[in-house]
Amino acid sequence: MVFRRSAVPETASAAALVVYDYLLNFGREVTLIWLSPWTYTKVLYLVVRYLPFLAFVIFIRIQLYLGVTVASCVWMYPVVVWATTVSTFTAEVVMMIRTWAVWGRDKRVAAFFLTLCCLYIGLATAGNVKFNRSVVFAEPPYPGYRGCLVVEASKSLTNDYSMLVVMEFFVCVLTAWSAVRSSKTGTTNRLSAIIHRDGILFYLYLLVGSVANVIFFTAPVIPLELHAAFVPICLALYTNLTSRVVLNIREVAREGRNKSAMETQLHDYRDDEGVQEPTVIPLSLRSRQKEFQ
Repeated sequence: MVFRRSAVPETASAAALVVYDYLLNFGREVTLIWLSPWTYTKVLYLVVRYLPFLAFVIFIRIQLYLGVTVASCVWMYPVVVWATTVSTFTAEVVMMIRTWAVWGRDKRVAAFFLTLCCLYIGLATAGNVKFNRSVVFAEPPYPGYRGCLVVEASKSLTNDYSMLVVMEFFVCVLTAWSAVRSSKTGTTNRLSAIIHRDGILFYLYLLVGSVANVIFFTAPVIPLELHAAFVPICLALYTNLTSRVVLNIREVAREGRNKSAMETQLHDYRDDEGVQEPTVIPLSLRSRQKEFQ
């Protein structure tokens, strides 16, 4: 298969969307992330937020750079493939932790999500290795040609994308189930409402994007270059929506400080003087405290 269509417009649009969302939420990030203690949630957030910038720089280089050599394409393609995979998987982990939180840190939910993560890691590793080995590049067909010319690539990433659909489907279902339970028991509050709203709406968007990705990648009537154009868009959705989930949760928890004597380690931050203060959450979420440490 030969790539004949440039994906530069889609990549540039996705990169602009990531930059715009980053600037839009920069103030909240400084307050809620940068000034908070180092926890694994903070590390996951930084990976989701900043690794895509590296991916987009290389995306644009392999699509727009004038005079790029085949040797450069050979090392740039694997970097962008792995950066996209790691960023996407990290976003999935963040959302799974959040879903595990609203289920009261249920061990069965944790075991189920851990199984899905292991399956994805295995499929993604095998698929990425096979895909990177299968990509064949050609020399620029004419002077002034921009980017890398891909003349052949396997569809070994199909299982990766299918597994993403499965993971996102179950996250949506479990989040919606938790929202129904909370509504029936009368334990719904602003924090839980934010968690359920973001989880359901954001993951519906991601689920639709992942399904489209699988279709673009597997349908024989759709050229593979259309899939290559859609990947940056999905990456932008993952980094923007997942980052907003973390920021929204921490912001709501921070607003509720000093309104209760209860403390939580789920959301940490520092006030304007740099002194760490505990954040509070409602009693109904007390059992969900530690999953974002």
